Amino acid sequence: MRKKVFLFPGFVEDRRVFARMEEFLMADFELVHVDYLPVLAEMEQEYADISWFCGRLRELYDIKKEDLLVGHSFGGWVCANVQTITGSPVVSIASFTNPKKPVHGFIGFNRLGFGLVRFGAFKWRLFHRIALWKYRNTPQLPVIQVGLDIMNTWQDRDLLKITRLIAFQRVVSPVAPLLRFHADRDEIVYPPDEPHFCVPSATHAIHYTHAQWISGVILQWVKAEYPAF
Repeated sequence: MRKKVFLFPGFVEDRRVFARMEEFLMADFELVHVDYLPVLAEMEQEYADISWFCGRLRELYDIKKEDLLVGHSFGGWVCANVQTITGSPVVSIASFTNPKKPVHGFIGFNRLGFGLVRFGAFKWRLFHRIALWKYRNTPQLPVIQVGLDIMNTWQDRDLLKITRLIAFQRVVSPVAPLLRFHADRDEIVYPPDEPHFCVPSATHAIHYTHAQWISGVILQWVKAEYPAF
């Protein structure tokens, strides 16, 4: 039986952002794409507890200790919290275990930021135009376009719930193997303090732009039974 690998997307991401990694992992693993919306639907808008959220994901997807959890950005944060419940190995891509690491947290993780999200800031045309201009002619543009599509189609209350699942949560310490990847030019999340693979001349979307290389390291790591790097 092939090892089951759960793919956890980041904030304003879905399974589409793992398309390139899926191409390189599908021959060796059984891939399962995680969808946050069913669990977000159970949450009260003003209530956010990452442990509860991850506990419900574990139940919904029947995640076990032997499964591998791979997450990008917010997804890596979710993986690290699921690991505290299941003891599963984790691959954290452009992510964090300390909720103070997001670069723009000082702007978004407060009453003003929550209010802007609640009233549709992620759907503002100016915001979208700036993002498309900033990433024009870059290899990560398709990922940005996915994010903008999700901002337009998700309910504002669900976008708010995800921001609350990062803000004011506790730092997580790994309880099982945790492999980290980060880009040296990541504009969304500060680099981890812990040892990690640094992807040079890259930005936040390394799960897309460097999918083949990252997938190869993951496969090597699993075959070697999760050594520390």
